[in-house]
Amino acid sequence: MTLAPALRKGANTPVPTGVLRVVVGWAPGRTMDVCAVLVTELDRVRSDDDFVFYNAPTHPSGAVSLTTAAPGSAGLVATLPRVAPEVARIIVAGSLDDGTFPQLEDLTVTVTDGAGQAVTRFTPEPDEPVTALVFGEVYRRGAGWRFRAVGQGWDSGLAGLARGFGIHLHDPDDPGDPDDPDDPDDPGDPDDPDDPARRDDADRRGATDRRNDPERRGEAERHGSTGSGAAGSGGAGAGGDTPDTRVLPEIEPDEGRPAARASRGDRVALDADDERTLDEAAAARPAIRADWYGDPVQPGQMRWWDGQGWQGGPVPIHVESDTTCGRCGAQKRWRLFGGPPVCEVCTEEVRAFLRAWRERLASVLAADDGDPYAADPNEAGSGVAGPGVAGPGVAGPDGLDLEPLWAELRHQRIPASAGWEIVRSDGLVYLERLTAFAFLDGVVEAGEVARIEAVAERLGLAGPEVDALRGRLARGLELSRIGAGELPRLPDAGLHLELDEILHLDVPATLVRPAAGGPRQTAGRLLGTNRKLRFLGETGRGAELGLPKIVEVAVRGGAVEIAATTARGSGDYLVDDPEYVAAVLVGVLRVARRQVIAPGSRASRAIPQAVKAQVWRRDRGVCVECGGGEHLEFDHVIPFSRGGASSVNNLQLLCRGCNRAKGARI
Repeated sequence: MTLAPALRKGANTPVPTGVLRVVVGWAPGRTMDVCAVLVTELDRVRSDDDFVFYNAPTHPSGAVSLTTAAPGSAGLVATLPRVAPEVARIIVAGSLDDGTFPQLEDLTVTVTDGAGQAVTRFTPEPDEPVTALVFGEVYRRGAGWRFRAVGQGWDSGLAGLARGFGIHLHDPDDPGDPDDPDDPDDPGDPDDPDDPARRDDADRRGATDRRNDPERRGEAERHGSTGSGAAGSGGAGAGGDTPDTRVLPEIEPDEGRPAARASRGDRVALDADDERTLDEAAAARPAIRADWYGDPVQPGQMRWWDGQGWQGGPVPIHVESDTTCGRCGAQKRWRLFGGPPVCEVCTEEVRAFLRAWRERLASVLAADDGDPYAADPNEAGSGVAGPGVAGPGVAGPDGLDLEPLWAELRHQRIPASAGWEIVRSDGLVYLERLTAFAFLDGVVEAGEVARIEAVAERLGLAGPEVDALRGRLARGLELSRIGAGELPRLPDAGLHLELDEILHLDVPATLVRPAAGGPRQTAGRLLGTNRKLRFLGETGRGAELGLPKIVEVAVRGGAVEIAATTARGSGDYLVDDPEYVAAVLVGVLRVARRQVIAPGSRASRAIPQAVKAQVWRRDRGVCVECGGGEHLEFDHVIPFSRGGASSVNNLQLLCRGCNRAKGARI
């Protein structure tokens, strides 16, 4: 391997912006602990979580993890794209349990990239008897990163180093801080080896002595290689007794790595009113998603994290190329009729898995809308989930939870784009179904619209199709509110209205009436107030209807049909927007008659969600008349107004056009 260029104290050099490894080496026979501190521009940590050391070997973000190697060597791996923007520097330091750094022989710091290629090296030469030493720092410079050789330390050990960056290591139950000479209540002496605080610190460092013992470390690694839990015994893949060594070729940089923190009973003071153990603080952190993550102990290896713990042993990383499969590492083969080479085994496996994955997605969606015939998710996906991968589920009132399904894709090392194609096509069909359910009784409610919006967000759906559904729902919600009595108020526009009369409707209209020689049409204006309905003809002829005389207002054949107890004013009105006009007139009548709409009392609302789902499944989500799949509505074969039941056998799917053409006919 080419020898890395050496840095002198205070010098710096650019480093790769991907994975970076910093390894500290020294003469075997002595014990040293390497740590990392993530600090802001103010040289302070954001919280105690930014201190990565032997009792917390991995940062919660997964950006920095400690690594162990042979005796006389330790270090860390930093995945720089994962470092939070507010972190300005990563301090790389170490502390000694016994002796000082000038007594440590062959001390070197080597920086390499993710592939093991040397970047730079540094030989710290401390001339003071310090017990904690900053070897160097990885810091931001513009859009890139640099490494600076530092070589400065503290004579107060790990505790002094930590407190220098604002980390709380003291026990809140202690009467004082042994390192604070200004504390009048401090009974401790930092130079007294029998001081309780120093003894506690030595006990913590003593744990590192045992951890760095070669025999104990080898035993720990052997146990760790089997993963946690019984599921880990099956390996990282879905292969049963034979471990599957395939892994994801890439890790998305914005995803956090699981925090493999050791249990510790020390208490930390997060603020004046919050004192919790590290275990309690760790339990309060957001869960890290299930995925493949780099193994900090074995470079070039990865392990599966199921969201709760490690499953299976380390597996090698395969890189996707024109000749090598990034999923299984096998050589790709050229296809007979041209095209790029592919891994035939993985291609067939992925195709079969996606078929089963689509069935599991359908089961989750069907379970969400109450379909009693929805396949059992566990049964539908049997044999496709890997070790530690949970089956799909529904998140109850909070909406769909598709994360287990995405975890299955990641476990099988299948690109998310393949899943998105399925979610988009099937998700749009599901949204269309929910929209049809919302229009079932002709009344769209705000809760139904909110649920559909939440499902679209959970599924990550957007585009013209979703915008069209939103438009339909917004229109339906507006008409439903108007029909429920939330009426528009218009200016009188010079009309002669009574003092307490309010104008709610004023639209151009053509009145169509039957006559001996055929239908007779009269153009004019249709006016609706809180007192009466007026039609003002252009030729001076018109009609007036008191609201009590109006029997029914409905939309039929593209016209507003008004039936009344008198022929004067009755008839069909041709208007530009018949649905809007009918909604306003229905709302006017309901307000005038003081009708209170209770959604739970509507007969059509008594239709269980399961009945809607059965009708949808039976009619395959299309209009039974024309086969169309858009603007679907539920239609009573025997109209509800004529006593038709809201049952599976009396309901059918019709598109809007076919439903309007059918009208109230049987």
